[in-house]
Amino acid sequence: HAEVLELALEYGADGMKIFVVFWQISSTSPGILDLPLPPVYRDFLAFFSFVNFDVLGLLGLDCVGNLDYRARVALSCLLPVMIVGGSIAVFAKHKLKHSAKGVRTASHKEREEAIASLFDLVDADSSGYIEPSEFKTMLRELNHKRLDMAHVKQMMGRIVGGNQAAAKEQILLSRQQFIDAAMAGNIADTNADQWVEYVHVNRERSEIFSTAFQLLGLIHAPVSSKLFNYFDCHDISGRSFLREDYSLECGQLEHGSFQIVVYLFLVVFTFGLPLALALVLVRNRKILRTPKVMEKYGFLYDTYIPGAEYWDIHELMRRLLLTGMLIFLPPTTRLAASLLVSIVAVALLFGVKPHKANVIQNLEQSSFVILTFKYVGSVLLMVDLTETDAGILGTGFILLDAIYILHSLICLVSVARVVWNAANPKEVNDKNTATRGVSVHPVSHRDLK
Repeated sequence: HAEVLELALEYGADGMKIFVVFWQISSTSPGILDLPLPPVYRDFLAFFSFVNFDVLGLLGLDCVGNLDYRARVALSCLLPVMIVGGSIAVFAKHKLKHSAKGVRTASHKEREEAIASLFDLVDADSSGYIEPSEFKTMLRELNHKRLDMAHVKQMMGRIVGGNQAAAKEQILLSRQQFIDAAMAGNIADTNADQWVEYVHVNRERSEIFSTAFQLLGLIHAPVSSKLFNYFDCHDISGRSFLREDYSLECGQLEHGSFQIVVYLFLVVFTFGLPLALALVLVRNRKILRTPKVMEKYGFLYDTYIPGAEYWDIHELMRRLLLTGMLIFLPPTTRLAASLLVSIVAVALLFGVKPHKANVIQNLEQSSFVILTFKYVGSVLLMVDLTETDAGILGTGFILLDAIYILHSLICLVSVARVVWNAANPKEVNDKNTATRGVSVHPVSHRDLK
């Protein structure tokens, strides 16, 4: 059931991320567009304000007298620090735990599975054989002392046998030769239990990094939005005040002294996260689907089709534009810019179709399309509407959001049904055999339709 649970968590997280991002963009749009949204729709969006992770609001401290917008920004900036710090702490705890307990005795099956997995990681070019350069890379990760190529080939020659080494041919280790040698402890004086421990530690590290990245991705837009809003000033009678907090006058000491914190997090977090992701993908662009790179960075793009590994960068930048960066444009042009960004995003989503699972692809498509429809409807807000017309428009916005919520629930049920079928194949097979004679196969990406 481990594969079923892993797939359920993977696509459950993707679906939840798409749902949360939709409401993050929708709930920040009133401040970004600077348009008089109908009161009924503003009240409706207020129910989803929690997705913006406003710490003061979540703690009920909005009305504390001495806390201005700087405190709101500072508390929001603590979120990525806490996530990164917590991930490092968890990783250190796991590492100390393994060091304290030592190497446990694994079962024969665990040893074979771990060593077979290790072979796939070492075989970087997926040729089915381990070459001396690949073997050397593995020894380096094991902190082996002698890494000169002559010694590496000598070690491989002892594993392969005298015939190939004597002929001075290119020494290659097959999968079975590698597994047999590792099981016997003939590779770098490392026994099979140590190989199991090595694989488990790498997997735990990958899981910790994956969780941290997902959490950072969720808070990226709302935290960045608060940072950008620190530069959104309103001119009143020759003086400029922060639109989010009119107690702060832009350009004065109180406002200016805090800007260094805002600039720091804009560089390190707002633009640093997508830049770091881009560097990882570009650096490994030719080997993204090899086992070793998949084990280390696969959580970044495993649910995307080959060629669409960069989709998360697109998403991060789309969110940045729609939830914050547009404040640097004149208010009268922001709606047009939002509509343009949404239309381009819809075209890319339908053209690229990045998601492996159709149910997740459909969920994101409905998110993009409904958001674009709302921007189109917002054009009516640029003219004077009667109270009745504004109420009708607000109700229309609510109906669009209700359709999206309903579709999200349908997608969630689809994922849950496929996962349940895969987790209970015997029960479902018995039922199908009695009715149609159809059998249930293991869950896969294609099942999520």
